Amino acid sequence: MILGIEEIEKRVWEEEKVFLMKQVGILLIKNDAIKFGDYILASGKRSPYYIDLRLTLSSPNTMDWIANSLIRIVINEIGKDKIDKVLGVPTA
Repeated sequence: MILGIEEIEKRVWEEEKVFLMKQVGILLIKNDAIKFGDYILASGKRSPYYIDLRLTLSSPNTMDWIANSLIRIVINEIGKDKIDKVLGVPTA
């Protein structure tokens, strides 16, 4: 089966997305920024984990990976032509 360029790009993106998610996960663990347990979030919902990005602020490499990963996801999942503004996310 011969794949078209769009199908190849889609498959490459899916592999890149998995890599980015794994890398961010590893960095969150290394920075003790992800906690596992029983948490009640500000929304009132329960969660088996909590991510405290404040703990990554002292690691420019980690923050760079997270920001760049989010940029890649927005561009590939939403499309840069559909975005006209970006804002910061809470760190806690």
